Amino acid sequence: MKMKSSIDFKLVLKYSPVIGVLLCALLWSAAIKKTWNSYTSYTKLIQADNQHGELSISPTFTADRAVSVNKLYNKFEVDTLKWKNKLWNHCATLGKKHHVSMRSFPPWERSISGKDSILIQKVELSGSYHELLALQQDLEVLKQIGKVTGVVYKKPVRESDVNLTIILTAIPAQNINNL
Repeated sequence: MKMKSSIDFKLVLKYSPVIGVLLCALLWSAAIKKTWNSYTSYTKLIQADNQHGELSISPTFTADRAVSVNKLYNKFEVDTLKWKNKLWNHCATLGKKHHVSMRSFPPWERSISGKDSILIQKVELSGSYHELLALQQDLEVLKQIGKVTGVVYKKPVRESDVNLTIILTAIPAQNINNL
């Protein structure tokens, strides 16, 4: 007896509406839905833009913003002659408070970009992780010592203490007026 290898078209016609609905749902979820959502959000944005007309910035907002920016720069601004001494005193005081030891305090580096320059100071400390974390948090709120821009915690394999390297960035006081 010969095997029939052709497709039973009566069965395909019977399930074609279900297959068509599944293909439409798959097409909708895969391609058309994202495009439709993007188009509707785009039209909402265009309508919102047309309703408000031209935008303007109020002078009071600009003045408040200038005060906020000056406060931010004040945190970065340092007197280069006193900065390292003040930072050393803060680190020593906080180190004693949190029972951590100073590993190194190398000279600061100056980084120049065009006419502007910044000062970079690395401080390396050693102690327990929780005490170093508390010291880092205390150091971040101090003014006129720069801003903590980098933190590296390392746990040497054969030592019980964790090493912390803090990178502080500051702007020399004479450069603030140029900004």
